[in-house]
Amino acid sequence: WTSARDLAINHGLKGEAAAVLTNLASVHIQLNNLNAAEPLTLQAIELAADIPELAYRPQIILALAMIRAHQNRMEEAVPLFAKASELADSANEDKTLALIQNQFGSALIRAGRWQEAERPIQEAFRWRLFKNDVDLFTSFVNLAEIELRRGNPTLAAALARRSLELASRQSF
Repeated sequence: WTSARDLAINHGLKGEAAAVLTNLASVHIQLNNLNAAEPLTLQAIELAADIPELAYRPQIILALAMIRAHQNRMEEAVPLFAKASELADSANEDKTLALIQNQFGSALIRAGRWQEAERPIQEAFRWRLFKNDVDLFTSFVNLAEIELRRGNPTLAAALARRSLELASRQSF
């Protein structure tokens, strides 16, 4: 990863270097290694700062939003999720917007703010359902979590079963 970043930087490809750093940060976020993810993401933001039309910018901002959410710094994460959503929406990046909304909803659920999570999760769900997107199963997981917290275990179980059914059709 660092070799790919260095190669991109040495060739003046700051946007590509930022993408490499963000992808590596995403791996660390999934592993809950926030101490490694944060400096990578901040470096990606710095590299991308002078590239006004960088298509990958929503994902970079999303990475920082996810880090802040995992650090229980939701007061910082919420505007970052909003900014990433705005950037994806203005670029007509619907799949990225659905990802951001789903991640935002997940972060709200983890923060105990499940009532607020419903709107972004439903937005992601609607787009994914309409497009028959392969990631639809993750929206079902989040909807199941909300219904469980609402005290509706029957609907939560049905949503979870649907998620498993969809996930089992995927070839990972």
